[in-house]
Amino acid sequence: MILLTFPFSTPQSGFLWTSTSFTGTSDWIAIPSSATLVSIAAHPETGQTVRVEYTLSSPSEINAGTAKWLAWPSGNVNTDTADSLLTMCIGVRGVSSGGTANIEVLAR
Repeated sequence: MILLTFPFSTPQSGFLWTSTSFTGTSDWIAIPSSATLVSIAAHPETGQTVRVEYTLSSPSEINAGTAKWLAWPSGNVNTDTADSLLTMCIGVRGVSSGGTANIEVLAR
């Protein structure tokens, strides 16, 4: 599990940010229950695709590998893409088609 801990801009802004690079499926990023806005940027390696998935399953289900994951609205992307989740979620993760990818998550 990756936590959103880095204050974006200033601690007073209320935004938290994290970034992770991965191949295959990333570790999941926990979204605070107080978050009302979650923006995600996905950056695939050239020639590869990446998608972001989110879940409403509990942390115990995520850790047990039984969580139900849903693809973000942008689906599989082969270029740098940003999107926002318009729903509450417990966590997000990235899934790459084989190459290294990076996702960034900003929440408030």
